[in-house]
Amino acid sequence: MSGTLNKVMLIGHLGDEVKMHHFEGGGCIGVDFKIMTKKGYNKEEVLLKCIQKVKEFFNIDKWQINQPIVIAELSYELSLVDGVATLIPFSIDLDGDGPGDPIQLPVMLRNKWRTTDGYSGHIYDMGAAYKDGIYYPSLDPCIFELKYPDSDIKGQVMGSIT
Repeated sequence: MSGTLNKVMLIGHLGDEVKMHHFEGGGCIGVDFKIMTKKGYNKEEVLLKCIQKVKEFFNIDKWQINQPIVIAELSYELSLVDGVATLIPFSIDLDGDGPGDPIQLPVMLRNKWRTTDGYSGHIYDMGAAYKDGIYYPSLDPCIFELKYPDSDIKGQVMGSIT
């Protein structure tokens, strides 16, 4: 299965009945990351390799329905890209209540829902879905998707380590 999930997917077989769920682009996410490169590496090339690694990580053919996103796994894959020295964490207030105890995440995920941008209109509370380094899907059959990988992934090189 490739491309977007705007199709009917088989969820399970219950005797003579087939239970199905129609996905309308729900679970669409964006991925943000910041890196420092190693000395002597071309920053733009390293960034492009990181973006490609994120695309490979979220290749829809590799994902299962209701599979959570383990931030450590994605961060590890990015750290293996030749030329990456480190990921710079984001300070995130997951509950959105302002000052408090923000957490540090090496990769930030965003819910992409605006219909004017081509998404489904389904809003998913990423803060409520996060627990101990893992983003969990909804209880209904769901799958996370990078619908537009070329614009849903935002990487930034913050400098190089000498």
